[in-house]
Parts: sequence; structure tokens; C-alpha cells
Amino acid sequence: MRQIAQRIAWAIALPIMAFLAVAGFLVHDRIEATRQLEARVTQLDHAEAIAPLIHALQQERGAGSLYLTAPGDTRLRELVTATREETDQVLDTLRRQREEAPDPPSWMVRLQAELRKLQDHREAVDNHQLDPELHIHVYTQVIEALIRRIGELIGPFGLERLDNDLIAYLLLFQIKEQAGRERALGAIMIADNAPPGFRQQDLLHHVVLQREYQLAFDRLSNPEHRYRLEHLIDLEAEDRFMDLRTQLLEANAPPNDGALARTWFGLASQRIDAMRALSERLQDQVVGELRAEARSLQRTNQQVVAATAGLLTITLLLSVGIGRGLYRQLEGRRRDAERIEYLATHDPLTGLPNRTLFQDHLTECLNRARAEGHKVGLHMVDLQGFTEINATWGDEVGDRILQTLAHRLEEVLPADAIIARPYGDDFAIIQPAIRAEGDIHTVAETARRAVEKTLRIGPRRIRLRGRAGAACFPEHGESANSLMTATTLALQEAKAKGGTCVYVRGMSDRFQARQSLARDLEHALERGELLLNYQTKVDLASGRLAGAEVLLRWHHPVRGLVPPDQFIPEAEKSGLIVNIGQWVLETACRQGRRWLDQGRPVQLAVNLSSAQFRQADLVDQVKATLTRTGLPPTLLELEITETAVMMDMDTSVRTLQALRELGVSLAIDDFGTGYSSLAYLRRFPVSVLKLDRSFVDGMEHGGDPAAIAAAVVQLGQVLSLSVVAEGVETEAQAAALRQLGCDLAQGYLYARPQPAEQFEAQLPAPKT
Repeated sequence: MRQIAQRIAWAIALPIMAFLAVAGFLVHDRIEATRQLEARVTQLDHAEAIAPLIHALQQERGAGSLYLTAPGDTRLRELVTATREETDQVLDTLRRQREEAPDPPSWMVRLQAELRKLQDHREAVDNHQLDPELHIHVYTQVIEALIRRIGELIGPFGLERLDNDLIAYLLLFQIKEQAGRERALGAIMIADNAPPGFRQQDLLHHVVLQREYQLAFDRLSNPEHRYRLEHLIDLEAEDRFMDLRTQLLEANAPPNDGALARTWFGLASQRIDAMRALSERLQDQVVGELRAEARSLQRTNQQVVAATAGLLTITLLLSVGIGRGLYRQLEGRRRDAERIEYLATHDPLTGLPNRTLFQDHLTECLNRARAEGHKVGLHMVDLQGFTEINATWGDEVGDRILQTLAHRLEEVLPADAIIARPYGDDFAIIQPAIRAEGDIHTVAETARRAVEKTLRIGPRRIRLRGRAGAACFPEHGESANSLMTATTLALQEAKAKGGTCVYVRGMSDRFQARQSLARDLEHALERGELLLNYQTKVDLASGRLAGAEVLLRWHHPVRGLVPPDQFIPEAEKSGLIVNIGQWVLETACRQGRRWLDQGRPVQLAVNLSSAQFRQADLVDQVKATLTRTGLPPTLLELEITETAVMMDMDTSVRTLQALRELGVSLAIDDFGTGYSSLAYLRRFPVSVLKLDRSFVDGMEHGGDPAAIAAAVVQLGQVLSLSVVAEGVETEAQAAALRQLGCDLAQGYLYARPQPAEQFEAQLPAPKT
């Protein structure tokens, strides 16, 4: 009996002892792995201590190199002093760490010895006894040694995910160092005005290395870090920096311009500071992952011990197992419930509150305002043209536009503003407390301007038009519904007039009038209420007729002649403009053919709306219309507004090129009122620029209108483009335009828009 008991005891004890031995081995290995992780975190802490010193030395190197090219510049001297103070502060921090550490690492001791050598170097800079390139070289040696030390500290770890982040972290130091050298060398090149040579080659070398390191960084880092590295500074500053870089890399020597050198230095410093912020963010992520890994190992060790103890009692093991199962089930249900609640109150695309949560926030803000006696602002921002872009390029592009704009609004609006996406292409903004009289318009205008800034979506540069409406509690509405109604009316007013509108009394009546007008417009074409007028274009040099612009008119049986600025925006908003535009093109081409058959050919200019221009089959429509009507392409000119062309420049270039290949003439309408640049204008295959009437009005008196008109005419001459001035009403304006060298003009001075029969009387008699 005793032997059986012993055998049973051994049968039970041996597996338990074996398990305990294995468990002890596993726990020991995991404790060792945890210790290694903690040591790695310590090493990264050392690297974190070196990083500010690298940045400070890069700043001091750049400032010193710029100062050596202009020793008499007091601002540069102040910059040198400031960067040295930053370096000294970092060194003091390192010195205190060394003194407080019981066993300071050897690299700290070596570092102090190397940095003491820089004191003599600083004196040489102060006495202007040093060549700028040598100055860069001295600092570069120390910085490279520090970067190598960081590489030694972080080293490979053995986990692919962490190794990728560590390598990306080190690559970011290399990118920042190459950018720092580019900053210093570029400043020297601009300020010294030295002929191109080895400096230019060195600059190109640093630019290429930045790109190579960035490509390697892109392969290893996550999308967020790649995005931040690609968008270090805003678009305007980035364009300016790239322009300066291009000048430095061209064959000619850069201008000797101290102010330009400081501009270069400032732009490059913005990029480097952004890289530093990204480096710190990446380091925090890596350290967080290492610490999470250490905590995970500690939890695993505890689980092994718990499992060992569980073998001693089956009941406890089952209890723990059942308890864990129930916990996981309950935790899963809790997460599912949180996710369902989140999706019920947030827009899954942008992460912003949806209509439900937005209304809750609005009600809460109004209740608080009633209790505390302050005002609340409500804003709606609409994206003009978004529907067409979404239909043309697909939901993926549309989704990225909305995500980008949501992020942009969060950046530019006040911190207490509540941003939501209650509808498809509208953003709503709650201003919980209005502190000053003009705050409500300022916030609405800020939001509108934010959505109008150029977007980079893949290879496309897209520019939307924003419209903003705003209303204020309690003046414009004392409940959430009434305030929403007032804001919606203000937005409709903004859509009709453009820009930003704050609610005022009477908007409701105007909205109803526009709705009535829109309903009548739906049947205007089929009822034959639309007609075309023709306005003469005159050659300013000879005074002869040079063509005509086709203008759309609507003669309503009750309203009479409806002004174009009232019904055309409604047609564009409703989409009717596409069918109306095709009718205008067809009718004008047939009329042009009739005049040609009479022996009196005249070139007709037809306006294309933005919606027409974005149609995928526009070129086929124009070609088919010319074929049906028999009008030669040379007698047709298509006018496209500058704003429509700039919405998607690359697609616009392809469309314009295809239209030009048909043989028709192309004109940029309202030139000077949009956002086009000379670089893009040179790509557009247009032959005519139309100077907007706002620059013609008052130009005979000089000032800004005259200067802008002169610039547009000169630009047309440089690019071999004809310039047509719109809205010429006085002989003084005509004389001023003639003196500038403007080619053509149109306006009331020569003729008002006329029906075809009246315009035909002005045409020269047919040649016999």
C-alpha cells in the first residue's frame, strides 16, 4: 500500500517537479530578456541626451557660417550668440548628468574633451579669422561623431518591428544633418556670391543624400511619419525654399544678397526644426514600444508562475480559466459596445462628430450659454465643386479630401471650437463662447480660407471654393433648430454671393426668391426663354471688328429680363448649366455657320462653365458640335475661367491640349482674379488672356488697376498671347489700353450685347 502511495506520489510529483524546472528556466530567460530591454531603454535615454546637443551644434554651425560671410551684420551676431547659448545650456545639462551619475559612461568623458576644443574655434569665428567652409568642417566632425555614437547606442535589437523603427530613427538624424549642411553651405553661397564650383557640387551632394536617406526612411517608417517628413513646412514656405534651392543648383552664381541668405537660413531652419520634432516623436514611440515589451515580458513571467501554482489545485486552475474566459467575453462585449457607440456618434471617415453628436453638443452649448449669459456661434462651411470632383475622380480622392480638410480645420480653428461633419460635403463648427463682436465672422472666414488652400492628393493639386455661413445665439435663434435654420440661410446666401455671410434679417425672403427662380429656370430651356446676345470685340490698333463674345440671356415671361448674375449661379448649383451650356455652344456654332455662308465670317467666343470643363467627354462634345454645325474650328474660341482651370492643373492641361488639337482657340477668362502662377500658365496651350473688367475700371487714373493691367498685357506679350480687355466704357480707358499695347477690347464703348439680328448689321459686307 505504501509503495502504491509512493508511486502515486512520484507520479504526481515528477511531472510537477519537471514542470517547475521548465517553468523556472522559462522565467529566468524572460527575466534576463526583461533586463536587456531595460538596458536598451537606458541606452536610448543616453541617445536622447545626445540629440539636443546635435541640434544645438547644427544651429551654431549654420549661424556661424552665415556670420562669417557678413561679419558686420548685428542680427547675425545675435543669432550666433543665441545658438551658442543653446549649446552651452545643453552642455550644462550633460555636465550635471555626468556629475550626478554614480558611474558616468565613458562617452560622456570623451565628449567633454572634444567639445572643449570648440572654444578656441569660437574665438576664431568672433575674430573673423576662419574660412566658412573650415568652420562647417570643424563642427561637422563633432556632429558626425555624435551621430555615430547614437548608432552604437541603439544598435539592432532582434525584433523586426523595433529594428525598423530604430533604423528609421537613426536615418532621421542623417537626413537632418544633411539638411543642416545644406543650410550652412547655401547661406554661404548666397552671401559670398562665389562662382559655382565645388560648393555647388557639395550642395548637390547633400541634397541627393537627403533624398536617399528619405527613401530608406520611407521603406521603414509608418505612414504617419512618412507624411510628416514630406510636409515639414507649409506649402508656400516649401515652394519658396525649393525655388531658392533650384537657384543655388543652377549654373549661374546666386545673388550677393544678405537678406536672401537670411531668408534661406530661416526656411531651412524651419525644416530642420520640424525634423527635430519628428525625431523626438519617433524616439518616444520606440521607447514606449520597448517599455511595453518589457511590461509584456513581466506579465508573461507572472502568468507562468500563476500556471505553476495552478497545477497544485485543479479547482483554482479551472476557476482562473473560467474567470479569464468570462473576462475576455465581457471585455469583448464592452469593446463592441464602445465601438457601436462611437460609430453612432462619429463620422467614420474623418473621426469628427456626426450629426447626432453635433446636435447634442449644440444643445449642451446653448444650455450653458443661457445659464452663464454669453453668446454661441454656429458656422457651416460648404465645399463648392466637391460633388464634381468626387464624381470625376472617385470616392477615394473625395475621402482623402475630406480627411485632409478635417485635419486642417482642427489646426487653424480655436482650441475650444467643436468641429463636426453632419452632411456629405459640409463641415459644422460650434463656437462655444463668442468673446468679441467680430469673432463670429473671423472664425467663419478662417474656416473658409482653410478649405480653399491648395490640396495635394496623390499627384493632383486641387483647389476648392469654400462658402461659409454663420449665425449667433441668441440674436439669430434661441433654439438649436432656429439657430441651424439661420446658419443654413446664411450659407445659402454665401453660395449665391460667394465668400462668407453672417445671418441678417431678410435672408429667408431672398432664399425663397432664389428657390422660385431656380424652379422657373428648370423649364426655361424647353420653353424657349433663353436667347443669345453677341458683344463686339474690337482691334484697338485699327478699330475694326475682331470677333464677338456670345452671352446668355433669359427673358422670363413674368420677371422680364433676368440678370445673368442671378440665374447663372443657380444653374451652376443645380447642374442645369451643363445642358444649357451645350445648347449655347450648339446655337452659337449654327449662327456662326450662317454668317460664314453669307460671306461674313466672324470668330465667336463661347464661355464654358466649370461643370462643363470638368466633363470627361467635353472634347468629344465640342468635336461633334463642330461636325454637326459645319463651323470651322478656327472661328470658335472657348473661354474658361482661371478658377476652373486651377482646380486640377494636370487634368486641365490635358483637356486644354486636346481642345487645342481640334483647332479651336482657347482663352483664360477673368485673368488676374484667380490663383494661377506663371509656371502653370506657360503649360496651358491657350492663345488669349482676358483682362477682367475690375482691372479696367479706373485704370486711366493710375494706381493698382493700371499696374495690374500693364502687368497682364506685358505677360501676354512675353508669352505671345493676345490680351482682350473687358468692360471698356470710356475713350480714356481705350487710350490707356492702346498705349499699353493691349490687342483687343470689348465693352459699352463699342457696343452693348445685342441679338443676332442687330449684331449682324455691324458685320462688314460680304466680299464680291
